Amino acid sequence: MKKQHLLFLIVVICLVLLAACSAGKEDDKNIVGPDGYPVTDAPSATRIPSVSPTPTATPTPSPSPSPSPTPTPTPIPVFEDIITETEEPGLYDVPHGDYEGYFLNVHTLHDKLLYFENEGIETPPKIISYCISTGESKDITFEDIDAYAYEYKIIDDKYIVVINDSREFTFYDEDLKKLYSFTIPIDSTHPEYTASNDYSKIYYIKGRTLYECSTKTGVEKELKTDLKFAEAYPTGVSSDGRYLKLYMYTRKVGYYQLHLFDLETNELSYPEDYSHNYFYSISPDMTEVLVSAQNIPAARLYDTDENIEDFIFLLNSGEDLPEEKPKTDIKINSSAELASPFIDWERRLFITTDDYYRNSMQMQLLTCYSIDTGEPVSNCIIPLETPASQYPVLSFDEEKGYILVSGCILKEPFCYAWDYENDDFKDESKSFVRYDYIPKYLDTYRKELEDKYHIFIYLGTEIFATEHDYTLTYSGDFLQQYETLHTLDEIFSIYPEDVFEQMKYDGLRTIGIYLCNGFTKKASYGIDNAVALAGFDGYERFLALDISYWGDMRANIIHEISHWLDKKIEYYGTSTGEYDFNEVWNANNPEDFYYMDDYNKTSPFSRYVCYYTTNVDNYYFLDTYSLSKATEDRARLFEYLMRYNGNEYFQSEHMRAKLHTYFDYLRKSFDTSNWPEETIWEYKLKMLDRYYSGDQNVTLEDIYPEYFNGEEQYSLTDDGFGFLSAYSNSVG
Repeated sequence: MKKQHLLFLIVVICLVLLAACSAGKEDDKNIVGPDGYPVTDAPSATRIPSVSPTPTATPTPSPSPSPSPTPTPTPIPVFEDIITETEEPGLYDVPHGDYEGYFLNVHTLHDKLLYFENEGIETPPKIISYCISTGESKDITFEDIDAYAYEYKIIDDKYIVVINDSREFTFYDEDLKKLYSFTIPIDSTHPEYTASNDYSKIYYIKGRTLYECSTKTGVEKELKTDLKFAEAYPTGVSSDGRYLKLYMYTRKVGYYQLHLFDLETNELSYPEDYSHNYFYSISPDMTEVLVSAQNIPAARLYDTDENIEDFIFLLNSGEDLPEEKPKTDIKINSSAELASPFIDWERRLFITTDDYYRNSMQMQLLTCYSIDTGEPVSNCIIPLETPASQYPVLSFDEEKGYILVSGCILKEPFCYAWDYENDDFKDESKSFVRYDYIPKYLDTYRKELEDKYHIFIYLGTEIFATEHDYTLTYSGDFLQQYETLHTLDEIFSIYPEDVFEQMKYDGLRTIGIYLCNGFTKKASYGIDNAVALAGFDGYERFLALDISYWGDMRANIIHEISHWLDKKIEYYGTSTGEYDFNEVWNANNPEDFYYMDDYNKTSPFSRYVCYYTTNVDNYYFLDTYSLSKATEDRARLFEYLMRYNGNEYFQSEHMRAKLHTYFDYLRKSFDTSNWPEETIWEYKLKMLDRYYSGDQNVTLEDIYPEYFNGEEQYSLTDDGFGFLSAYSNSVG
């Protein structure tokens, strides 16, 4: 029974399914598409597309994504990124900000530019530290320091030292963060002290004791007590830090002499000769020394071998350079180049600096030499306008290979960087100031006289190498210069051989002669119509001559040299305490007389001048110019004695007495052991005494043989100069 029911159920299901299939086929026949294909009203869930569908592409797998590139960091700015090229190859402008003032000094310190500024006397000084890599800047304004009453030093490429007029040293790092301060423990208002090269120690004398004091701890250390220290003062430390230089008054000679104090042994030594002032630099490996001196136009490289201590002592004592031949002899055209050289031992380069004028333009010359060959490898001329309110300041960046030249001109700042390693040497700009054409015959004769008299002679634009109260004017007259050189030769030859060497004392080391075409005074007290100048500038005693002047050049030179002699007499009397030369000299003048001490004031004592009186007893002065100063009085007398000009003036016993006093004190103040028993001027004065006392055996021809008896040595050229006739005839 159950089986029958199941079978019946299966049959019914099948019939239902069959009927459903038949109905579906009937509907399809009623709907036909345009191509004869039947379609349905709505797509079936299982509908088959009329065309084979474009098969869905098997998706290409995406490649593994490339890693994102590591972003390139923005380059950190360096010095080369902030400087800009100029028209001069190897020379760059350094940014100096929007600054207007009288003083600017720019230094580099690692990645910092340090600007030392001073806007004026009424404005406090300021230091700015600019970071090249970040562009950030910091500054300090010194409100409590007068503009011109402070100094600053950059020490060991580490920190800055600011020194005020209260003897206080303040140390800062390159970010201008104050580190510490130190005040020198000396009671004197004007202390004499000096610092070690790194400013870690200060040396000074209190009483008779030499002290060393640490600037960091303030701890004093007694180095040595000596009776001689009562009249001594420290003046510097040798560049190697070994020796302290002391100037000590020596009563035996009557002036201060240089002594060396060995900071390692505490021994005091006195060098016999200190006629030279050496600059020297020791190589990092201590095997070489590069030496230069301003009285020797060269820089010399020596091997030190095992005698470096003896060698360095020799240089510090100022003795002559070693006789053995140096490894290298760097030929410098002028001693002025050696005033403050820079040494780059890593690159083996020696860099000199100097300044000069061309017409009204001030120039700064930089020259770089190879230490190994002595040859110039690069040079640069920086044109600076004039007048400059500040002398250019130079700083050395050995790490980067640049020399920085900065300053202000008429309150306008400037700063240049010279790439001395990558620049070239340009033949058209030779070393020092000898750029404008100088004929070979003139240059050869000049150098001959320089060697003969141990002096320096400046021609052309070289005349601007000295500073004084007058501006010198360029002369391009080669004939006048040549004839003046002959006159110089003649006049210098009448003085004892060592006179000019003895003019080099108390820091003076060279003698310079400048031939120019006139002067323009800078100060109100100067002479309006000066034709010659004598004085000193730093280490140099100089004589400047207006060679265009129509008068007697011979007399002018003698006149100016007498000023040099004067200074020696006064120095000796003051330093020994033996005499006051002014008092000695004034004893020869009328009791009511006094000098005006001013070239531009009129004296009320013309009654004692030869030109204004016929009374020989009142002959005390040659002319009104002699009334201005005692030095001019003596110079006039000396000049007139040495030339024949009628010489009736010397019938005055007063004038001859003055000359006797003058010559006696010349003998006192100079070492005359190598002088002749009687100098030319002493001979002439002795013969004038005899002539005017009535000695019939003496004639003017005996006193002035250069003018009489067919032995004339001088003839006047068309322009009025007095020269040796033999020379005059050879010029042309």
